[in-house]
Amino acid sequence: MVTRKIKEPLSLDDAEKIINIISVLPVEEIDLPLVKRAIDTQKRYGISFWDSLILAAAERSGCGRVLSEDLSDGQQYNGVFIENPFKSSGA
Repeated sequence: MVTRKIKEPLSLDDAEKIINIISVLPVEEIDLPLVKRAIDTQKRYGISFWDSLILAAAERSGCGRVLSEDLSDGQQYNGVFIENPFKSSGA
């Protein structure tokens, strides 16, 4: 919880401000078809269910790119491209 369990917790007011800012973003509900798609993705690629669920939600919403340090940088999963935001560009 960002208001208690991290090294520098946010105040309740700051947490509420952040929630208000991000509340304009679209949300994909977890429903049976999404869970089934995640299971198919997990089987196909051998990744965790939770990563598969993120990818299934991204795919459903039309998101073409997911930032992740856990999944393989440059890999595509069902048309969703993975980019590691922490990978050095080598420049």
